Amino acid sequence: MTTTNNQLIAATILKQLGGGRFVAMTGAGHMSAGDSCLNIRFKGSKAVNHLAVKLETNDTYTMTFGKVKGWDYKTTTPIEGVYAGDLQRIFTLKTGLDTKI
Repeated sequence: MTTTNNQLIAATILKQLGGGRFVAMTGAGHMSAGDSCLNIRFKGSKAVNHLAVKLETNDTYTMTFGKVKGWDYKTTTPIEGVYAGDLQRIFTLKTGLDTKI
């Protein structure tokens, strides 16, 4: 089985978010690779439970948080121009979930 470019990008984004530690600390699951992005469902935040992180052509990311409830999905305003080193910090600011021990 070959790994697609989108899967490589998604794996890199997950690693930048904290990898296995991020998954353990947030209860992340239902992860999928999209068009240069990673979609994640997670637990523990009352405000949001979904994150889409998209790699842009200028080598920054756009983070879009959302709330999935039943068949409804509502997103917040996307945060554009995020550098890799800021992904964890912005995640914590928007969700209240700390991804570091």
